[in-house]
Amino acid sequence: MKKFTNSLFFIALLFCFTTGRAQTIPGSAFPVAGDVLTLIEADTAGVTPGAGGSGVTWNFGSLTNGVGTQLDSFMAPSATPYGAVFPTATLALHEIVFPVTNYYVYYYNNTGSSIYQRIGNVQPDTVIYTTRADEFPYPLTPTTTYSSNYYAHYRTSGGSATEAGVGSVVVDGTGTLTLPTGTYSNVLRSHYTRTENDTTYTPSASAMLQVDNYYEWYQPNSYYPILSIMYSNYSVMGFTAFSKKTVAYRAGYTSSGINDINSSSKNGMLIFPNPTNEQATLVYEMTKAGESQIGIYDLTGRLLQTSVNTSGEGFQTVSLKVSELPVGMYEVRVVNSQSTTSFKLQIVK
Repeated sequence: MKKFTNSLFFIALLFCFTTGRAQTIPGSAFPVAGDVLTLIEADTAGVTPGAGGSGVTWNFGSLTNGVGTQLDSFMAPSATPYGAVFPTATLALHEIVFPVTNYYVYYYNNTGSSIYQRIGNVQPDTVIYTTRADEFPYPLTPTTTYSSNYYAHYRTSGGSATEAGVGSVVVDGTGTLTLPTGTYSNVLRSHYTRTENDTTYTPSASAMLQVDNYYEWYQPNSYYPILSIMYSNYSVMGFTAFSKKTVAYRAGYTSSGINDINSSSKNGMLIFPNPTNEQATLVYEMTKAGESQIGIYDLTGRLLQTSVNTSGEGFQTVSLKVSELPVGMYEVRVVNSQSTTSFKLQIVK
């Protein structure tokens, strides 16, 4: 259940934000089944979250793209391979971090407590939380502060494991955010901290401590980050294993807060960056192995480029070289034995 902290820090935070324009992110702004959203990983060198407070200007306009892309597909739990395992789930997330991570997360919208709770995930072990992980409280406002515990005991390929942790949220800033994709006003920043103890029980037990700090920026019409900066620290049996920083910003989101042409997909299809001037990445899903014809057409229907991609089942990534195409709007079409899907692509110089 919710635990709101009545502390001097909370009072100071409340006073600070009452002097500025308050932002509210309602539960209705949380992604729904059918949304396909993307975060593009950026180079982390020299990137820090910056200060919190009211009326802050965060400038990350100089971020450069890295090598990773996170594709989040939200869907009805019954539409996933493991929906029957999580009968109480109200929403599922299929998350792919190219090129290696692929897992499902299942959420329950607890309207009584006004929070989206993680009730399980498959990655590849099936984890069912006996104490649910409260992750997304709503409405999220400049005065939100929140903390909760979670726990799971599950089977692994080598024995069993437990996952026990605590997560806390505090909204620590509002203001304006600048990214390579544009400038976003009326932004709210959330700082989420997760401290988790993972213990595996095999012939020789081991324990890992994971501490994650997420700084995420939102706008009132979208409970999905425009920018995410995450610090992860792992230690095993009391010894530091490794630390990692990840910086990712949202593709296909305009400065007005309206989804751009590549922010959602049809039948699992996505193109980014969009607009582009030299190269774009096409992502599409194959429900079974086979060939796909990939064509780029102008708006009169004239075929300008074509290629064939032979692949197995699952999500596919294909590079599209478009530097020789004139400025304008084009249609990218993927045709295979399962479907014909098209998407708009804008070329700029």
